[in-house]
Amino acid sequence: MVRLLNIPYLNSFKARLLLSFLSFIPLVLIWLFTYLYINNEQRDLRLFSARVTKIQIQYLQSAANLQQFMLWGYHQPQFYKTGKQQDIDRFLSLQSTISNDLAELKNIAIQNNINIGQPVDRLIALGRQTLIAGNALKQLYYKKGFEDYGQEGEMRVYAHWIENYSSIPKSNILQLRRHEKDFMLRGRAEYAQLYFHTVDSMLRQLPENKSRLELQSYKDSFSKLVRYTEELGINNNIGIAPALLLNIRQFDKQYALTDATAIRKCMTCNYVSI
Repeated sequence: MVRLLNIPYLNSFKARLLLSFLSFIPLVLIWLFTYLYINNEQRDLRLFSARVTKIQIQYLQSAANLQQFMLWGYHQPQFYKTGKQQDIDRFLSLQSTISNDLAELKNIAIQNNINIGQPVDRLIALGRQTLIAGNALKQLYYKKGFEDYGQEGEMRVYAHWIENYSSIPKSNILQLRRHEKDFMLRGRAEYAQLYFHTVDSMLRQLPENKSRLELQSYKDSFSKLVRYTEELGINNNIGIAPALLLNIRQFDKQYALTDATAIRKCMTCNYVSI
């Protein structure tokens, strides 16, 4: 070391400054590579979080479409004529897009070593369940019908014939129709039970004739309507509709957990970089 210091060139201030600078270069490179790595990881996490937010926005839009369909979309005659309705079809289209986006999101997480696979897997599972339930909901509403369409329309045909042409007393048929309407408005099982009790009593008193056949058809048609209504779970806690709404609430909760995890990882990267 003493010999090196005795070298005339190294005794100059510029030489010692250059030597100090060269010894500092490895530290600068290490810091630079570390910064680039952390910055790249932060960027990946920010992009990941942005994609999750985009999916959540799509999910909220689809939930609004579903609500519109369940409130008034199924009233539209065009739905029963074509099998298409813009609100429910938009809901299903967005749900299909969301399922594809979630699968892509999982691949991005794997490629960028973002350890967030389990929350995304849960979102994927909920998305698939929502899409399946949404298709079932549309089919059931289509079968159930509204006013002159579907099962409700078929039931009305029998009811109107009995009112206008049968030998059944008007007071009896009006009582029967009151139970029918109470069930359709409120969806409560006791009104369906009152209907069946009344119609069975009427059938026992009628001879084998056209009126009896039409009344039996009216009962059978109402039975199908009750079954579709119960399967939908309208005004109830069990059925396709409440299950679908539960899936949407669970997706919201899972989204919040997934987004919080991504943000937490970003904050960790920021802390490391500081």
